[in-house]
Amino acid sequence: LFNINFQLAEVEQDLAEMECDSLGEKIKLTSELNQHVIQSLRNISQGLRPPALTPFGLEQAIYSHMERFQQMHPDIAVYLDLTPDGQLLDERMRLTLFRIFQNAVSNVARHAEATKLEVFLYLGDKKVTLEIYDNGKGFNVPKRWVEMVRQGHLGLVGMRERVEAVNGEIKISSKPGKGTRIQVSVPF
Repeated sequence: LFNINFQLAEVEQDLAEMECDSLGEKIKLTSELNQHVIQSLRNISQGLRPPALTPFGLEQAIYSHMERFQQMHPDIAVYLDLTPDGQLLDERMRLTLFRIFQNAVSNVARHAEATKLEVFLYLGDKKVTLEIYDNGKGFNVPKRWVEMVRQGHLGLVGMRERVEAVNGEIKISSKPGKGTRIQVSVPF
């Protein structure tokens, strides 16, 4: 993408020398669009592995993510109750739980029409529990996971696969008009 910008700059310069102002303006707009794509990819990349996750733990990564979330969704009241985990959780578990959290919060923003979002992180003696609750419109939870796929709840199915990969359990509770609760428990 950077190379495309360099090429566009050269073409824009050539067009300026040839006095093709209208074409040069189109090239300039294309270059700006390309720069926007570069910035979007940077933002996505940062979201994939938040800087706070490795050195400061899951708790701090969630706080950091929720600060940005609140700026983007000021109409959703957020409550966090997070146990500091520091370096207690291994890297794989931290990343798995963060991805589940990220997916759940994204679902709330896109689908739930919620006004309240609560996130809990508890560390027990033998397991870590992550719980995400919203007061949004909810949905009927199918009895079988294959029905989740058929109904287009692919993010929820992805959460389940992530939890199973670390020998954990996931419970999804929801009813139309009653919000949604996602509970994830993973053994240490």
